[in-house]
Amino acid sequence: MANHQELADFIKSVHINLRLRSREIGAEAAWEEHCKDHQKLEKYAVTMKELATVHWEKNIKIHSDQSGILWVVDKCNWYFFGEGKGLFISKELKMASRYSMTCDFNNVVFGKRISLLDVGSCYNPLSHFPNIVTTAIDLEPADKNVLRCDFLLVEIGDQLVVEDNSFCKQLPKEGYDAILFSLLLEYLPSPRQRFSACKKAMKLLKKGGLLLILTPDSKHETANSRLARQWRLALASLGMWMLTTEKLKHLRCFTFVKAHDKQIIENWLMFQKVDISFDEAIAIPQDKNPYDDFNCRETELSTSHVDNNFMPNTFSQIIGVEDIFDE
Repeated sequence: MANHQELADFIKSVHINLRLRSREIGAEAAWEEHCKDHQKLEKYAVTMKELATVHWEKNIKIHSDQSGILWVVDKCNWYFFGEGKGLFISKELKMASRYSMTCDFNNVVFGKRISLLDVGSCYNPLSHFPNIVTTAIDLEPADKNVLRCDFLLVEIGDQLVVEDNSFCKQLPKEGYDAILFSLLLEYLPSPRQRFSACKKAMKLLKKGGLLLILTPDSKHETANSRLARQWRLALASLGMWMLTTEKLKHLRCFTFVKAHDKQIIENWLMFQKVDISFDEAIAIPQDKNPYDDFNCRETELSTSHVDNNFMPNTFSQIIGVEDIFDE
């Protein structure tokens, strides 16, 4: 069994190589090349599963409030079965009245169990929670209960289509109560690909559905506030309101909600200062890292603070919720 640092270094090297390759041949070509490297993808999947189930769980057993998985479950319960959904509806009604509009919530129905799409699931860690029905997908699954799928390329249709009990060919339009992107967006090498992923998530969510995004962030509370605002505006352009943001020790966690009426958001966006194209707005600090000291691919690793803090304890302590829905 490899130690934690060796495993983390491998994961980090995969991400850095993918970013560097995208700068050479373009993000689309680099992603296509990456997806064809099945040997590397298989090692990546096994490594991620070992990090999560062997190394990170040691810390979780000591500090149960440091689990990103438990944060997701808690946030889903808060939104669907607690005060979250009602809070969102009251705020959307307030926003609609601001623009002299009406909003109909009668056609939105959620069941007693949450249907959740876990994108980049690895080993389906949410399968043990009885109130969540999970569709788990990944480029290279580390568990038989995870479907093989490239989320950027998967089709959207009337129903879930699975071939050979293992390959996800099609996902259902507006078929999910919630979608989870846990450490997914920073895996994609370009802002446009991240925007495309969020655009697809919007199409797959029911109206009033929840998009949960967990992304690495080891800096202080406001260090990446400019990027967070860009994300908020980019998702708004797709028809999703930011409901909450939480800064954990090594994570920034967002919840977005699919609007019942996209026109309300479009009206709100007209009054916002937007100085970047929306499809370029989902940027991460690593996008501007020159990696000058990354001289030998696959072996030598950058010592950049941005990347050294990428993996070291991604499931960490939960603190208070800040509601930044409309101001």
